[in-house]
Amino acid sequence: MNSTFEGLPEDKRKLIIDACMEEFAQNGYEKASTNTIVKNAGISKGILFHYFGNKKNLYLYILDYAVELFTQKFYSLDLNVPRDLIDKIIYYGFGKLKVYYELPVVSKLIMEAFISIPDELKGEVLDRYQKIYDQNMPLLLQDIDKTKFREGINKNKAVELVMLCMDGINAKYINMFKRDPEKSMMNLEDVFNEMKEYFEILKGGLYGSP
Repeated sequence: MNSTFEGLPEDKRKLIIDACMEEFAQNGYEKASTNTIVKNAGISKGILFHYFGNKKNLYLYILDYAVELFTQKFYSLDLNVPRDLIDKIIYYGFGKLKVYYELPVVSKLIMEAFISIPDELKGEVLDRYQKIYDQNMPLLLQDIDKTKFREGINKNKAVELVMLCMDGINAKYINMFKRDPEKSMMNLEDVFNEMKEYFEILKGGLYGSP
């Protein structure tokens, strides 16, 4: 990216970013049109590529911007995070749902990027996903309360089982998004409620009597 982009007035920079975000969220990387972007941003294609060099650099810049925006919004939520692991997963899921509704374009762009990765961008996008995972997983497992697990079971294995179930549930919804992104985005609340139901069932098997 040309460093002069960061030096633009904030309103002009935001206009370009918003135009890019809208187009990439709507059409994905491969089908997104830079002609549409420059038209909506009110700039020439030459200027756009002067700032970013090519479409790939532009997309990765916008993806990084979107992830940063989503992360800031998520951690600004006033969530009373519980120490119980399953409740923590549910709370984080609820927090993400709130951000999805507040930032629908940003959320769709991120989901599209990490679920339907274009071959051309696979290495760069997977590196970004791994970085996000490495930053957030310790927060999920930090200071968790294992006392609710019933007597007689290996508590570390129980935590591992919860995480494996979370991965399996995530895989289900990733496949759902791949089949029909538009419908999946519209049904996020149903997805969250179903996820919550799965984890409540898991509680019944792992926790002792209240």
